[in-house]
Amino acid sequence: LGFVREGGQRAGRLIDNLVAFAQLDAYETSPEAVDIAQVMRQVKESLEPMLLQTRGRIETGPLPVVTGDARLLHQALHNLVANALAFARRDVPPVVKVVASQDATVDQIHVCDNGIGIAEEHQSAIFDVFSRLNNRRQHDGTGLGLAICQRIADLHQGRLSVESQAGEGSRFTLHLPVVGERN
Repeated sequence: LGFVREGGQRAGRLIDNLVAFAQLDAYETSPEAVDIAQVMRQVKESLEPMLLQTRGRIETGPLPVVTGDARLLHQALHNLVANALAFARRDVPPVVKVVASQDATVDQIHVCDNGIGIAEEHQSAIFDVFSRLNNRRQHDGTGLGLAICQRIADLHQGRLSVESQAGEGSRFTLHLPVVGERN
């Protein structure tokens, strides 16, 4: 019975993620000023149960106000931080650092972790739909989270990149073009 319930829950998460991914194709962004520090406070609050379960923590540096769709940026950062917490090394409490860098044309939001990392040969495939590198027993997921994040970056005319080393952690960077003039 537990196996059936677990399978039903997994199917439900998959359907939810498929719907979220499909809806992005028809989604009309609402660009506005988005305070990434405020978004991260909301993300941290929503992930509090996961933080307690993993004994993890989220650290943030100064974060910018960017132009984008607040709902989508929240979704992308929530997915990236949740992944960072989920893909922790065994017996090592996860630490996720969210920091930013800027130049005249691009705002970059970096989500860095001390997790299991991603081997270089697998890094190009992780943004593909249904891409899973790990055993479901070790790391639950649908294989859609990073594809959703990539699509959100695309909707902002930006991109998502990764730098990672197996066993040492990862840094995902959301590159968002600056809209208008920087003050």
